[in-house]
Amino acid sequence: MLHTSKEKDWSPQYGLINPGQMKREYFDQLAGWFNEEVEGFKAKGASEEILREPGFTSLLVDTVFKKHIDEIRSNPCFRRLCPECF
Repeated sequence: MLHTSKEKDWSPQYGLINPGQMKREYFDQLAGWFNEEVEGFKAKGASEEILREPGFTSLLVDTVFKKHIDEIRSNPCFRRLCPECF
């Protein structure tokens, strides 16, 4: 679902891969939520090394969906695009 770059000069940028027919507004909203959470983890002291860990991606997905579940559920179109929320 998410991709991360493993390059040495990598700046953490998370995004959904294979968004399929997802409307740009939903894709942008999800990407914004993921990036906000990455910045929040960094502000709490998460190192670049931790941000590159495979387990971090799972934590990130769980955090975003738990925090924004009401927004996703309230929009029928968005809800259909995020079956992993349910």
